Amino acid sequence: MTANPLLQVRQLSRSYRDGDAALGGAEVTVLQQLDLTVAGGDSVAVVGVSGSGKSTLLNLLAGLDDPSGGAITLAGRSWAQQNSSERAQWRNRHIGMVYQFHHLLPEFSAVENIELPLLIAGVAAAPARQRANELLQQVGLSARASHRPMALSGGERQRVAICRALANQPSLVLMDEPTGNLDPATAGELEQLLLELNQHSGTAFIIVTHDHRLAARMGRQLELVDGQLQPWQPRS
Repeated sequence: MTANPLLQVRQLSRSYRDGDAALGGAEVTVLQQLDLTVAGGDSVAVVGVSGSGKSTLLNLLAGLDDPSGGAITLAGRSWAQQNSSERAQWRNRHIGMVYQFHHLLPEFSAVENIELPLLIAGVAAAPARQRANELLQQVGLSARASHRPMALSGGERQRVAICRALANQPSLVLMDEPTGNLDPATAGELEQLLLELNQHSGTAFIIVTHDHRLAARMGRQLELVDGQLQPWQPRS
């Protein structure tokens, strides 16, 4: 493992209060003393049963939530040492996110959706448009650049969402069930695209998924069990 990992998670814990403490609400521990190290360009799959804390983990890694204990360092900076504005800027620079549902803005075209993180980062309009079009070409959607999300198929929407996540050439892309809303054939095409993008971009991917076929194609497979990550052993 590299001496200077991209992402380092140490002794990460996250607990929630189930109901009002004054009424005897119990504390529920979702993650406990979890460790994870990811190098640049890695591809990591995280599997686990529903409710095991996979989405909670992604939110913590992205700096969208605060842990109850432990530390997360991304590209040499700890989330705990940044205020909300600094986190937003660091996230825009270093993290792309893809969800099961694309979350594209319906009033914007495909190319405009991809431009947004670039414009937020201060990139001028012309180079932002050029970068967005280059990404659309990479995923085979140049002819759909001017189409709004409602005019795109489910697979096309996810491809646009992936382009948006990659727009600022982030260090890390976090994906939450990226193929979960697609038919098997389209999911297979998207899986292949993700592998190619990971191999050629140098960006690390962490993918939370119930799709064991997708998980098996990642460079490393982990399972979230009892609040901790352990090597995944597929069950026959």
